[in-house]
Amino acid sequence: MLPVEFFNQPILLIRGHDEKIRAFHNACRHRGTRLVRERSENLRSIVCPYHAWTYDLEGNLRAAPHFGGYQMTTAPGFDLASHGLKALQTETFADWVFVNPDANAVQLGEYLRPLLAEINRFDFSRLRHFLTLDFGDIAANWKLMLENSLENYHVAHVHSETAGQHRLQDHFSITREHCIGTGIDVEVPPHHQANTCIQGEPQTLNMSARYLALMPNFFLVTYAPDILITHFRIPVSATSTIFKVNAYTTSGRQLDAEAIESWRRLALKVQHEDIQIQLEQQAGRRSPASKDGGVISPAFEKSVRAFHRYLISLLR
Repeated sequence: MLPVEFFNQPILLIRGHDEKIRAFHNACRHRGTRLVRERSENLRSIVCPYHAWTYDLEGNLRAAPHFGGYQMTTAPGFDLASHGLKALQTETFADWVFVNPDANAVQLGEYLRPLLAEINRFDFSRLRHFLTLDFGDIAANWKLMLENSLENYHVAHVHSETAGQHRLQDHFSITREHCIGTGIDVEVPPHHQANTCIQGEPQTLNMSARYLALMPNFFLVTYAPDILITHFRIPVSATSTIFKVNAYTTSGRQLDAEAIESWRRLALKVQHEDIQIQLEQQAGRRSPASKDGGVISPAFEKSVRAFHRYLISLLR
């Protein structure tokens, strides 16, 4: 059972007795009290801390103590079955749970289609998680953070140590419906690629890669030959974003401790390089000189422009 905040809404993820994952609004149907504050396991029911209304793991209301009077759990016109937790559309894919508050949204398979078309070489049933990095609350707007990941114009300057071998002219933009990002294909000698990736001792990002955002906030990175990394950016406020990174192998192999540590060091270095520039960008946005939003490179920031158009289409 996992309580999460998403766009300032309390949501509760529950794995039921049937092993199915469901999502509910984390609010009691009685008077709206938040039901669960902390992650928990092995609970058989959910009890509201206010008046002890009790729900099962499928969200059904099972008890409303004294609602109709002392030791009376019902009242005229009140039906337990009509007051279960409010559910949200929930589907799973690979290691990820997708929650959508729009009951009329397209099915997950259709939503994932443009992303999977870009990375169709993977067998997602073979994913093996090996690393989590939790950067906590970053003092930057989630849109600014995502924009940074959508373009490689900054790589030569911000990542001169970690990705300095990447030539700007080799990068390309990707705009496939609501899947937006960039990519690079690097010609690396097979023996060198094996040493840097398969044996798991990367020193730099001198690898072919795809950086793909599935709007609004699921971001996926692939590194040749079998590394996949996800970014989750959860907006907290206009100037604050929770940021987490998870890393997987896509071939089913398990990395040893030395390889995991190598990836951890590299990922930390890359992300701290990005985070520092995002903090500076957020600070600069307070200046009246930034009121017009700046300009977009027509050559190397096409994906940022596509992201802006996507947001505008939603606002309209």
